[in-house]
Amino acid sequence: MSDSDSLIFAAYIVARADCAVTAAAVGDVAEECAGLTYFETALLLDRLAGSGLLSLDRAGYRITAVGAERVAVASKSLPYSLRVKADRLARGLRENGARRRAVKTSRNVLRDGGFSVTMTLSDGALEPLSVTMYAPTDADAETLERSFASRAEEVLSLLIKTLAEKRD
Repeated sequence: MSDSDSLIFAAYIVARADCAVTAAAVGDVAEECAGLTYFETALLLDRLAGSGLLSLDRAGYRITAVGAERVAVASKSLPYSLRVKADRLARGLRENGARRRAVKTSRNVLRDGGFSVTMTLSDGALEPLSVTMYAPTDADAETLERSFASRAEEVLSLLIKTLAEKRD
């Protein structure tokens, strides 16, 4: 794959993800589809961000309006089979991005010590689960946040099941 095709391909992956993506996530797709290494992909993403085709913030890389226009035209030069495979893998990136937006956690230091940890599962319109818990240490607060973030749907399901159980 030529250097220009590699640039187009990296931008194509970010555009198809349609959310902020990390260099590692783009690198995984690029490696599986085109054999590009993580370091090659990271360099490509930096070049694309430097040229204004991508933006970079705390959440990751995003396609810019200019980048989307150019990728729409230039991606036609990429082999069809490569685009199809990248589209399939980028769908997973979109789903992960949507899930990250749906699950939120935050913590506040309490005046008397410890932490208040708020964990929320939302679909944008509804908030089926929001819970605040006490954590005695920062490490405990982090554990609560991390565990909830990875299992929020399971927590909601177990809560509903428990509350819906009939007691004799």
